[in-house]
Amino acid sequence: MIKPQEIKLYGDIGNWKNNGNTLSDTLASIEKTGCKELTIRMHSYGGSVFEGNVMFNAMQRSDMKIKVIIDGIAASMASIIIMAADEVEIAENGFVMIHTPSGFTQGNAKAHEQSTKLLNDLETNFSNLYAAKTGLSVDQIKEKWFDGSDHWLNADEAVRLKIATRKIPALSKGMKSLDKEAISTMDIKNVYNRYTSLLTNKNDKEMKKELIDAMGLTGITEETPDTEFIQAVVNKYNGLKQEVDQDRGDTIKSMLDDAQKSGKITSNLRETYEAVGKTSGIEALSSILSSIGVRTPIIQMIKTESKHQQSTPTSTINKNKRDWTLEDYRMYAPKELRDNTKLYNELVEKEHGKE
Repeated sequence: MIKPQEIKLYGDIGNWKNNGNTLSDTLASIEKTGCKELTIRMHSYGGSVFEGNVMFNAMQRSDMKIKVIIDGIAASMASIIIMAADEVEIAENGFVMIHTPSGFTQGNAKAHEQSTKLLNDLETNFSNLYAAKTGLSVDQIKEKWFDGSDHWLNADEAVRLKIATRKIPALSKGMKSLDKEAISTMDIKNVYNRYTSLLTNKNDKEMKKELIDAMGLTGITEETPDTEFIQAVVNKYNGLKQEVDQDRGDTIKSMLDDAQKSGKITSNLRETYEAVGKTSGIEALSSILSSIGVRTPIIQMIKTESKHQQSTPTSTINKNKRDWTLEDYRMYAPKELRDNTKLYNELVEKEHGKE
């Protein structure tokens, strides 16, 4: 019997890892194994509405029973995505955040009108989803949550409003150490919330002690003032982030060295591909480089042409150049033909006659 599977959905909706295409492919791959139950661990501040809609639809289409566990927060578009699950569990100190869809438009009045219509349509769609989930009317949803402010629901409120199925203990025993894997997918705000969200409602000293152990913090104790404690978390993050950036930079350099050596890219494009690796990730860069065929540098093509010209048949070389035809020049002296318009016209007239 296939065991239930578990995946994570941490970070922004719509980035290279958390997007509609990736989640759709992931669900399809898991379903092919015969898996019937899937748990998605959620901690997200939201992101792209359109990518979120694709993710929502992919979850609804799935034949698996999908459970979402909110480890930290499900905010903005993430609060929509969780409603596609069969069950939603929320850590006792987790949160759901709901607000009005927003966007930014540049352009003329027509562009702003179209943006306004889109936002109104999104608001209608989302309010219908919240209404169906909570049992409240659409008007109540709009009045309650779509007033331009951020509305944070704690675990008890989320369960009471039926957005979450049940509240669960936030146990620290499942906490991983703060490592490079975590750093590569979370910013400092997410790091702190990620780890505090996995703790039970203990007193400050107990919480600090568990955070010190989990994050490998040094130079502080549970007696350390909050300001210094948070700074220690920031310092730990920055140190690991620097290591991650250095490792990523070394990997990107090695990949581009190989690509340039094999003729896939040229030196003048190296900076562009380096930017791709830094912004979109090493996997994205690897995918792009693997799809590029080996290119013959222009200088090599010139050398080849030059070599070809030097290999002009003896019969042509021995022929008086005044007797060369248009085809001879095209084959063995194309540059001279391009640079000498008068010569070209004379050869054309000679070969085809004057009109």
